[in-house]
Amino acid sequence: MLTFAEIKRRAQVGTALEITWHSDPRVPVPMARTVRRVQTNAILLSPWLGRTGESWLYWPKASDIRIDGPAAFTVLEDGQPLLSYRFV
Repeated sequence: MLTFAEIKRRAQVGTALEITWHSDPRVPVPMARTVRRVQTNAILLSPWLGRTGESWLYWPKASDIRIDGPAAFTVLEDGQPLLSYRFV
């Protein structure tokens, strides 16, 4: 089973993550993005769908991560799903 520590280890530069769910309905899903930079507290993801800006995914506390399968996880905010990703 995937753990939060394994998620952070797997999210290396060049790794592809696919957003499978987003709390903002304006964000098209599924959508693949690539890890561009790794820091201890966050990863920088490539721009999506013609946008020019990259965006940061700041790692929450481990209690705000839900493991959804062997390669999938959800970021929670106040106990509610915010973003879901899977490694591709």
